[in-house]
Amino acid sequence: MLGNVAKLSMLAGVAVALALDLDAHAAEDKLGEPTEDATLSAEQILANPLDESAYAQKRRCLATARYRRIEIVGNMALAFHGRGEDVWLNVLPRRCPGLRKDMVLAIERNSLRTCARDRFRGMSRGSLDLSTSVCSLGSFEHMTRERLDVMRDALVALQNTKTVTKTVRAAKSEGATATQVGDDGI
Repeated sequence: MLGNVAKLSMLAGVAVALALDLDAHAAEDKLGEPTEDATLSAEQILANPLDESAYAQKRRCLATARYRRIEIVGNMALAFHGRGEDVWLNVLPRRCPGLRKDMVLAIERNSLRTCARDRFRGMSRGSLDLSTSVCSLGSFEHMTRERLDVMRDALVALQNTKTVTKTVRAAKSEGATATQVGDDGI
């Protein structure tokens, strides 16, 4: 079973691959022949696995002194930013309904460290009355800021794709309804 970070990494990879594929098709349209990137197959990609350093080590806990701020990446992930390039991604075991990027986290720690299964709430900056339900942290995985940026971009691309898909479906549905109304002579 793939870990949550591996799933997010694959999602980021898919978004990057889609972007490369679009760029390759644009290059093909301009030049009339495919570029080298466009001809890579899945077998070629899988035949060249990543080196061991590409795989992150999971940690159950993170000392509070190791991070300076917490970024809400979405309702499934948090990024704990340390000094310099240090970032620890925490993929939540379950979606945290209502968690938004503009919220402040109130974490209930059981020790001096922040650990998997510690509970938290997202609190609205404007009003302490508005908060999420109680959510739990997952394990921590160290990564570079660059990798976090790619994952963040992939999540935005995925959200945009969902929005476009919903819009197209709604338009098709409205078109079908309009056709049915027109056929009835109403």
